[in-house]
Amino acid sequence: MSGQGTYAIDDGDSDLIVDGLQGYDYARRTAQRIADERGEPVYLYDSAPADDELDEFKEEYERVDPDISKLFNDDQLLRDVVMEEVLGRVYRLRVWDTYDRDRYGKSVLAYRFERIKPEAEAEVIFEGADFGPGAGTAIDSDEMLTGLMGFLTLRPGDTDGEYFAGYTPEQLDFAESYDAEAMQILGMEDEDGYDEEGEDEPHVRFLDYDEYLEGK
Repeated sequence: MSGQGTYAIDDGDSDLIVDGLQGYDYARRTAQRIADERGEPVYLYDSAPADDELDEFKEEYERVDPDISKLFNDDQLLRDVVMEEVLGRVYRLRVWDTYDRDRYGKSVLAYRFERIKPEAEAEVIFEGADFGPGAGTAIDSDEMLTGLMGFLTLRPGDTDGEYFAGYTPEQLDFAESYDAEAMQILGMEDEDGYDEEGEDEPHVRFLDYDEYLEGK
């Protein structure tokens, strides 16, 4: 979805929020602002649909989720780290405590995983508020980060193919990339940076984001 057409935004329940937005870039920014303000997804369409065309029209839309980082305050931020360079690329991971618990009493954590691009806006790959660390895992620990990265770097063949049915093209590209494979090593290495068979593997470390910025 792109171009200079006319766009509309609704809440996904056929309730129109705004229409007549000129140009995709402006409409996309507006949708993001509305999603952030409402704290829930909104849906961006090519144009405002007529009622009798709604079902057909809704086959083409862009879901715009709220920026997770704007839903939580600094007190809820547990970790803000980067995975040191993978083939010259840098990824940032932020994790927040939602203060919610799942039915098993475990903490529910929110996360935002993005690729940092020099002199450009970061590319968000995954974000959500649905991660529960393993029993006995401290929610601000490296062990928690490793478990979350194992979840975010699942690749086709690692689990049932239906798991990836809801992935965006960008998420699927990442899942199939060398970067995802390399970051899985985090869960396979021992403290010396070797895998279980003793082979030397490229090591991806967690580095506090502030330390990363100081080193730039």
